[in-house]
Amino acid sequence: MSDELLRQLERRWYETGAVEDEVALLALRLRLGRISLGSVRLLAYLNHEAAKCVLTTECPKERLPRQEWFGGPPDRIQQWVLGFADVCDPSDRLRVAQRCFLALARAGLHAVGSAEDDEALTREHPWAVMLRPAAVCLGVVREGADPAAREARVRAVIRDDLVAWALGAPGTSADVPRPYSPDATFEVGEFVSHVTFGPGVVRRATKSQVEIGFAGGSVRRLMHRPKERSPSDRNKSPHAMGDVAGAEPGVRMPS
Repeated sequence: MSDELLRQLERRWYETGAVEDEVALLALRLRLGRISLGSVRLLAYLNHEAAKCVLTTECPKERLPRQEWFGGPPDRIQQWVLGFADVCDPSDRLRVAQRCFLALARAGLHAVGSAEDDEALTREHPWAVMLRPAAVCLGVVREGADPAAREARVRAVIRDDLVAWALGAPGTSADVPRPYSPDATFEVGEFVSHVTFGPGVVRRATKSQVEIGFAGGSVRRLMHRPKERSPSDRNKSPHAMGDVAGAEPGVRMPS
């Protein structure tokens, strides 16, 4: 019954694009445990309208996260990034930090996988793991001739990536980690689990090895010899709202 209701709400939101329909869908996902409270808090912090409504109605004891999305001097980008550590689930801090680097790299603003980044993510305390992404963002903002424009761009690329990731969009790390297997195909930024080392984030992937940073701060290089996937397997991916079946691929993401 709950899965059928999820599919109905999902179809309605895809058809209308209305905020109230997304609120209904997101609220039900939260009640059923299909999205974590930490993910909803992160979305609200990122100024996601539906998440802000859900946090207010479903969790009245939760205060809306303080937001620094509009205006402010460029230096405020540091406080904005550090705020991710306060709103997301503690177990997600490492993944959020990694996604900040990946978002900047895709936008051509930062080199992914630098030795300095790896060292910071490895040695820092789980909460302090956001210090390095915050410092990198500030450096990117200060590099340009127009700091205000650079700040807006940095915020936009990180926000878009984290919103998609928190909602469980295709191409992002889902809430549930994929079990590690040497035969599986892994991509940079993917959330995985290992029977010995626990949850982690893929940092590098080659034809023979995959490098994974684990929540405790350790980094492991493991065997990576993926089998060739069939065309039908390549087309299988979770849809925009995560683990609810019945959506067509390529649907638009919420703004």
